[in-house]
Amino acid sequence: MATTDDRVPFIPDVDPKYPLLHISVAPHIGVYRYMEKDAEENLRRAKKVIQTYLDLGIALLTKNGGEPITANDITAELIAKHEGCVTGEVQRGTEAFEEHLLNIISNHTGVPRVSYLRIVREDFHRLNKPYIIVQEVDDRHSTEMRRVEIYADGRRLWRRDGECGEGTADEEFTESEYVWGLSILNQRPGQRAERATAEEFKRLWEEATSGCCGWITELTSPEVTRALALDGVLRCEDAQTDDSAFCAEHREMARRIFPVLFAAS
Repeated sequence: MATTDDRVPFIPDVDPKYPLLHISVAPHIGVYRYMEKDAEENLRRAKKVIQTYLDLGIALLTKNGGEPITANDITAELIAKHEGCVTGEVQRGTEAFEEHLLNIISNHTGVPRVSYLRIVREDFHRLNKPYIIVQEVDDRHSTEMRRVEIYADGRRLWRRDGECGEGTADEEFTESEYVWGLSILNQRPGQRAERATAEEFKRLWEEATSGCCGWITELTSPEVTRALALDGVLRCEDAQTDDSAFCAEHREMARRIFPVLFAAS
């Protein structure tokens, strides 16, 4: 954790009665008017803003002696004193507040914001479409960085940098311009969206880009849907052919079992 230092200046124009109205703090908390019904959420936000900046080595507010005001100094009593006060700032919803703090951290550290999404489609029996898409998302710009598409026959296709990038995945299923949030994605019929982990994405990406066939040779899990997607399977490790995600043997098997996957020869 970073620590504050003596170079952080004392802010002389802070009203000690209403410090959370100060221009250095109010825009980050995202409260237009302090109201009793929102006291608990406002307390949580104020503490989190102060602590986030302290973790970055920045003291937004200081005491008379120059000592930084910490999250412990933000109390329910202090929030109550602000009741009825108008900040003049735009009211932020909870999700927007959390996004704002993540952007602050990214801006000050220079570390890109990255998250991972898993989209599960209900029509997994359609062999020519991915039934699971796992995305690596640049949260600051809401754009896709990388993706892995998982098909019911075991194929894992990949793409980097959206439809203008490179990879084996079909551009048809790539949303490169904008990646919507979970709430919007879950409003779309026939699919559900959920958070994935960096570890999960790394493993799937390595499988997809390994150049191995990946044909499922044995199920070792009774949960077939989960097994096909993530764990509990054994896959062929022979090299892919140049024109297919399968090795030569399994490409021929796929041609016979799943003719819809292949153009008529």
